[in-house]
Amino acid sequence: MNKTNYSSRLLYWIAFTSSLSTAGAVMSLIALSSTFFAESREGIASSSIQLVQYLGIACVGFFGGMILQKWSSVTLGIVGPVMSAFIVFYFATCDVIPFTTGLIGIFLIFLLNGIDHPNNLRFFNQIVDKSNKLKFFSFTESMAATLQVVSPIIAGMIIAHMGVKACFFIDGCTYLISALPWFIVSLKQRKKIENDLPKESNAFIGFSCIFKNQEIRSLTISRLLNNLAYVTCTTAIPLIIAIIANKNEEIFTFHLAVTNSFISAGFIGTGVLVGSLSKKNQGVVSLVYLTPFIGIVSSILLVSSIKFHSLLYLSACLLGIGTYCFRISGMTLGQAYTPPNILGSVIIAGDTIVRGWSFLVSASTLAIFEIYPALYPTLGFSFEHLFILNILPLGALFAPKWSLRLAKQNALKLKSLD
Repeated sequence: MNKTNYSSRLLYWIAFTSSLSTAGAVMSLIALSSTFFAESREGIASSSIQLVQYLGIACVGFFGGMILQKWSSVTLGIVGPVMSAFIVFYFATCDVIPFTTGLIGIFLIFLLNGIDHPNNLRFFNQIVDKSNKLKFFSFTESMAATLQVVSPIIAGMIIAHMGVKACFFIDGCTYLISALPWFIVSLKQRKKIENDLPKESNAFIGFSCIFKNQEIRSLTISRLLNNLAYVTCTTAIPLIIAIIANKNEEIFTFHLAVTNSFISAGFIGTGVLVGSLSKKNQGVVSLVYLTPFIGIVSSILLVSSIKFHSLLYLSACLLGIGTYCFRISGMTLGQAYTPPNILGSVIIAGDTIVRGWSFLVSASTLAIFEIYPALYPTLGFSFEHLFILNILPLGALFAPKWSLRLAKQNALKLKSLD
C-alpha cells in the first residue's frame, strides 16, 4: 500500500480524519450562522460569513505555496486543525460572539482549511504506491463527499437539541481528532517530509501563465462568469432562509442545514449518474452548456422560494448538480490546456483569482439585498424583485463563449485517440 513503513490502516485513518476537518469547517459555518441569526434575526449577518469564507480561501493563493515549501506535511497536519480547534473552543465559551470576532474566526478557519487540502494531497502522493492511488483517492473523495452531506444535518440536530455552544465544542473535538494521526506519523518519521511540489524560481509563474496563455485565460474568464450565478446563490441562501424563517431560530437552522446537505447530495448524485451512464469524451461539451443554465435556473428558484417555500430544496439540489458540471468541466479543460510542469502553480493562481472575484460577487449580492428591502415579506413579492436579484446570475450566460471552443477542440482530440 505504501512506500514507507506506514500501515494501510494509518493512511486510511489520516484520510478519514482529514475529511473530518473539512466537515468541521462546514459545521463551523452552520453554528456561526445560527448564532448571528439568533442575535440579529436577519440573514445579512449570516451571509457575511460566506463572503469572508471566499476571502479566506482566496488569501491562501498568495502565500500557500511558500508555506507548503517551508513546512512539512506532518507539521501542517497538526498545526492547522489544532488552531481551528482553539478558535471554535473559544466560540463555545462565549455567551455572545461579537460580529467582527466571528468573521475573523471563520476567515482563519477557512484559511487553514485551504492549506490543509493541498498538504494532504502532497503527503499521499509521496507515500501511496501508484498501483493503489486510484483506489485510495476514490476512498478519500467519497468519504469527503459523504461527510459534506452528513455534517450540516448533524450540526442542525446538535444545535436544535443541545445548543450552539455544544455544536462548537463537538466541532472542536473533530479538529483535534483529525490532528491525532499526524502525531503518530511524527513518531514514525522524525525527519521532515520533503515537499514534492516544484520549487519555482518565479513565485508568480501561475499568474503569468493565466494572463499570457489564451486558452487558460479564456477558461479563467469562463469560471468568473459562471461564478456570478453560483456565488450569488450561495450567498443569498441564508438571506432567503431568514425571510422564510420569519425570525424563528430553529426553522432557520433546520433549513440552512438541510439546504447545504441537498447541495452536496446533488453534487454526489450527479457524479454517480454521469460516471455510470456515459464515458464519452464529448461529455465535457454538454457540461459547458449545462453549467450556466443550471446556475441561473437555481437562482430563479431560490428567489421564488420566498413565496413558494417548497422550491428551496429543489434550488439547492440543482445548485449541487450545476456545481458538479462547473468543477468537472473546469478541471478537465484546465488540465488539458495547462503545461504539466506548472499545473500546480496555475491551479493556485487560478483559485486565488476566482476566489477573490467570488468575494466581490458575494459582497455585491449582499448590497443588492440591502438596497432593495422590498424583498422582505412585509412588502410582498413581485417579478420585479426576481429580475433584480438575477442581474448578476444572468452574466453566466456568456461563460460558454469563452470555453465552448476549447471544449469542442478537446473532445475532438480525445476522440481521435480512441
